[in-house]
Amino acid sequence: SSQTNVFLDGMSLKNPINHGGVFGQNFGLGNPFPQNAIQEYKIETQNFGAETGQTGSAVVTAVTKTGGDEFHGSAFIQFQPKWLIEQPFFDKKNNVPKPSYNRKQFGGEFGGPIIPGKLHFYVAGEGTIQNLPGITGNVTTPIPQNLASLINVTHNNDFKQGLYFGKLTLFGSETETFDVSAFIRRENNLSDIDGNATPSHGRTIKTHQDRFQFSWRHTGDDFFNTFNIAYDKGEQSTPSVGTGPEFRLSSGTNFDTIAQAGAHFFEQGDNSEIWTIKNDMIWRRGDHTIKAGAQIAFMDLSRTVNEHFNGTYFYVNPGAVPSFDPLTATPYGARINLAPSPTLSAQNKQLGFYIQDTWRPNDHLTVNLGLRWDYESNGLNNKYVTPAGIASALRAYPGWAARGIDPNDYISTGNNRKPQKDRIQPRFGIAYDVHGDRDLVFFAGAGRYYDRSLFIRGVIESLANSNKVVNVPFCSATVTTGCVNFNASMRDPEAVRAAATGLFPGGGNVFVIKNDLKAPYSDQFNIGVRKQLGDVQAELTLSHVRSHNISMFVRSNFFENGWYSRFVTRDGAGVVTGCTNGGDLWIQDFSPGSLTNPGGAPVPTSICAAQNAQLAGFSGKLNR
Repeated sequence: SSQTNVFLDGMSLKNPINHGGVFGQNFGLGNPFPQNAIQEYKIETQNFGAETGQTGSAVVTAVTKTGGDEFHGSAFIQFQPKWLIEQPFFDKKNNVPKPSYNRKQFGGEFGGPIIPGKLHFYVAGEGTIQNLPGITGNVTTPIPQNLASLINVTHNNDFKQGLYFGKLTLFGSETETFDVSAFIRRENNLSDIDGNATPSHGRTIKTHQDRFQFSWRHTGDDFFNTFNIAYDKGEQSTPSVGTGPEFRLSSGTNFDTIAQAGAHFFEQGDNSEIWTIKNDMIWRRGDHTIKAGAQIAFMDLSRTVNEHFNGTYFYVNPGAVPSFDPLTATPYGARINLAPSPTLSAQNKQLGFYIQDTWRPNDHLTVNLGLRWDYESNGLNNKYVTPAGIASALRAYPGWAARGIDPNDYISTGNNRKPQKDRIQPRFGIAYDVHGDRDLVFFAGAGRYYDRSLFIRGVIESLANSNKVVNVPFCSATVTTGCVNFNASMRDPEAVRAAATGLFPGGGNVFVIKNDLKAPYSDQFNIGVRKQLGDVQAELTLSHVRSHNISMFVRSNFFENGWYSRFVTRDGAGVVTGCTNGGDLWIQDFSPGSLTNPGGAPVPTSICAAQNAQLAGFSGKLNR
């Protein structure tokens, strides 16, 4: 879905930061636009015209309604009561009382003249309020009763959305039309409450979107022009219901989890402000219809990832006692991010140009030739500089050398990542109407279609490489080294962070992207026939789509001899007798950093050449 795009009144709703294609649809549950404000729409899944950019799969094109010379309006309401919503199976089986589930969706529209024949208005709105079944708490281990009463219940997913649209249309003359429109989306979805967590541990998925657009259309005898300028502001985030640290109950002192309370440990947020200017022209010259246009977008983008910034405190589970207060109980350890990364912001500029000729020499033949070019100034966070420690470790990393991977392909100097300007996209289509009456038509088409690299991929190096999440034991009678003394000040996560920094030298996980990472694109081809059968139009099509550069991160820890994984053989005493290649088909969350015999004695490389897959100075995953 990330390679889809939606055009509303000629302007894209593409999400430049995160997945989902359209802004807000990676997490959001509601409609991206009030449905009753749509006049007409079209869905294309292949061979789009040259005017369509930033999509490698499907395109939805929609046009909004406009007020007229007569007042008109409509309204609707849909209500789904409790008895029409099925209760979760195990709740029903265990005779859990059914909560007050319900769902309401409602909306309306109204339009008409301000100055008849000259100035019209149109407004529309849509709302959704629902309370639907979520997860049911399922902690079977005895835990404090005050926590059990909050966890072992059904947690509902509460969702609220408001969509608002308004448009003014001015008919300046017979050839000139002006539109000014505004669209506002407000959405909050309380969800993500784990089956072993209190309600405060849930997260609200928040989606806020504002769009303001101006459009001018010139309509002549053989020349048409549409000019658009739009401002988009979007925010999508996942704030925790609670605030402050997270608290977890464990079965012992090994940092496992039985139950969770307090705030959620992970939050993220995306923000964007975009100015887009676009102009499309159409000329009719005899048998030819020529389209040409250009677009420029100025983007201010930012992303925040908060992972264990506020810390997580771990406690030994006291069992089914009446009450437990994490603010007064003594934890045995904490999990905290030693180097929390700030919000990362970047500016980006996108350009697009196209020209297309549709030639119809007669009633039978139609030929379409088009060419599109797209440019992006900062698709990969081009000014990012790989930290010196990571750069040196990669250049000295034997695993990559044995694998034939050049580390300089992944080390950014701040000036070796260039703007992406190679997105040239030829497009071709042909159709033959056998009888000239659209009864029987043979058609074929081919083309290249570029999308764009998401901001979330370009900034993952900055956000991930500056983070290091560690488990910090608090000193006790059984833990006397590698620990931090707990006192009242340690209830402040900043105090834990400061005290633990010296215990964990080096870095954590490392993410790198290739300096010349290409934008995703697809090559498409189809051939088919369309036949009118009475009132039904039938179509048979053979289509081929091959996508390229659909990038994803892969584990890139390799042993000194180039192996990704290994199988170690030992004798009866546990002494290593050899190792074999484990292959590349495994997913390893942690690659071994050493190989020893019983008692800690080293294993000679003549016995096993695959000793250490860790990047020197870093403990974690190496991803590229």
